[in-house]
Amino acid sequence: MKLIVLSCLLFPAMAFADRLFEIPTANKVFRDTVRLGYRVSLGRADEGLSQATFGIGLNMEGEVRNLQNRTALSLAYSIVPAVPDTVPGIIVGVRDLLNSVPGSRGEFIALTFKMNQDGLYNSNTPSEVTVGLGGGSIRGLFVGTRLPITDRFRIIAEHDSRRISAGIEILPIPNAKIQWVFRDKTTYLNAEFGFRLK
Repeated sequence: MKLIVLSCLLFPAMAFADRLFEIPTANKVFRDTVRLGYRVSLGRADEGLSQATFGIGLNMEGEVRNLQNRTALSLAYSIVPAVPDTVPGIIVGVRDLLNSVPGSRGEFIALTFKMNQDGLYNSNTPSEVTVGLGGGSIRGLFVGTRLPITDRFRIIAEHDSRRISAGIEILPIPNAKIQWVFRDKTTYLNAEFGFRLK
């Protein structure tokens, strides 16, 4: 428990439920697992974003984000996990629950569909398509996709109801990912690492 609190204080953050880049997906962080991340806008080093996402029980997930010394808490509830080629995952949540960052509070529901692959190099990694609807800061419909080229290299793209983001995602070691994402005229580098507490 102390490790969760320490992780949240050291690596606070502002959206969540495993995200593509900004939009939430129905890929819940597992119970007793913490994922720490840091995002930097290349060219603007002062705009770093740190985050800690943690699984709470079987169905809940919490996230703390910190951007420019403002901390936001988000919560999500996983209604059903995705079963590839059968049932989409469904998650509902609230981003920035306490509205600590003005204008960032938003409610959402997201469905993530997973489709198995039949290729030689990526047959053990499903493609994902997420569609969702939000209110508040998440204005309207959002959509995104994660397309595996191999089990360690993916192409990602999303439209968060306002902007389009696209890039690549690399999984260099287990439980770690690096994203290189382009949005508007800005390039972002995002790194995340997850670990089990027990």
